[in-house]
Amino acid sequence: MSTQQKTNELFETNDVTVITNNVGDIITVMPK
Repeated sequence: MSTQQKTNELFETNDVTVITNNVGDIITVMPK
């Protein structure tokens, strides 16, 4: 079994918060 670590990154703009994983896939976009 792989123990590959996924790290999420969070980007915030004036209108939304965008969370992506370490390969650039968008996971969540949350309006503020």
